[in-house]
Amino acid sequence: MATARITTLFLTEFKSFHDEVLPLDDLTVLTGLNSSGKSNALDGLEVLARLATGDEIGEALDGRRRDIGPVRGGSAGCAPHGSDRFTLGCEVELDDAASSSYRYDVTVLVHPELRVLHECLHGPGRAAKSGTISDRDLILASSDVRRDAPGISVQIDNGRRGQNPSELYRDSRIILTQVIPRISGKNQVERSILRAIDAVVSPLRTVFELDPVPSSMRGYSSRKDVALKRDGSNLSAAIGHLQQTDSQRAQKVIDAIKQIAANTVTDIRMETSTLDDVMFSLVEDDQVTPAREMSDGLLRFAAISTALQSRAQDLDVDTEDDIIAVAHPQREQVDGRVLMVIEEIENGLHPSQGPSRTRHAPHCHRGIRSADRPHNAQPRHPRRADRSAQQRHHRLLPRR
Repeated sequence: MATARITTLFLTEFKSFHDEVLPLDDLTVLTGLNSSGKSNALDGLEVLARLATGDEIGEALDGRRRDIGPVRGGSAGCAPHGSDRFTLGCEVELDDAASSSYRYDVTVLVHPELRVLHECLHGPGRAAKSGTISDRDLILASSDVRRDAPGISVQIDNGRRGQNPSELYRDSRIILTQVIPRISGKNQVERSILRAIDAVVSPLRTVFELDPVPSSMRGYSSRKDVALKRDGSNLSAAIGHLQQTDSQRAQKVIDAIKQIAANTVTDIRMETSTLDDVMFSLVEDDQVTPAREMSDGLLRFAAISTALQSRAQDLDVDTEDDIIAVAHPQREQVDGRVLMVIEEIENGLHPSQGPSRTRHAPHCHRGIRSADRPHNAQPRHPRRADRSAQQRHHRLLPRR
């Protein structure tokens, strides 16, 4: 099975960004002054991830009929000041023999109504007759702002010369997820398009935004609830599962905690309730400190360390309702490599302890990548986001 990873985020017209490019590596650290756009950059990734679920735009971005709530600022806040739309994109790469690369861009109108204005998926496609592969627009959708007719006109590459025929699609959700059930995959041209869609949607659906909430981590959690949640509420069960399945990784979590704990930590112990729920405790010198007595900073650090040492399948990334697998169960699927996003990684710690967090990020479990945003980081030489694909450390400047 091929694995796809997001290599670049395009902040073309989004919040405070205009024509910015953010390369993403196995470890990407964003630093910058307050209001320089660090959170906005991560919001861009979150917006793409939500749109890739196939939900209606209003449901995905404004939390309508969803329990996850709206993105920061809601859909209206995604557009730059004075604009009625936003444009985002990403580049993904497959680890296949050809190292196939795909570019995806989408423009969404936010006022007076939410709808897709433009969408494009570009990458290697096959010619119907010869079978040769060349880069081309695989899916191209465009709509008039005036909306003289309902829906959006979509052209899907058919591998033949000349203009591709147009079809009408709904403009209330992104086109990628609507195309899937309409393509049978009966020939190599259609299969190449399905593979391209899978290559983009899969890694976007596995973006894992970790935002530990200490107050939710102080109670017991069900022993069976082992996939670490985004708020860290089941941290105790996740740590217990890590101890049982990978003792070496569990030891790395303990070693990390040792570096920031005030007392000498020798082990992690699980306390069990009468309902078989669990709560983790730290064995420190001659005493045991349960999670309910730990500081906010220590709990956040424990959650982040556990997430970085967990396997991709041990994070709460829901792909069971993958519409690609449902529509084409016999086709080889593309596995999305988890991209973990962590904001304010030093929150709750003394400034001297902050580096302990990022020191462990390069050693995260294979199949997991991280994008970290230090809290209130001050760059020595502020500048705009570096466009070099080899650069891992990006400094952002407030836009004037």
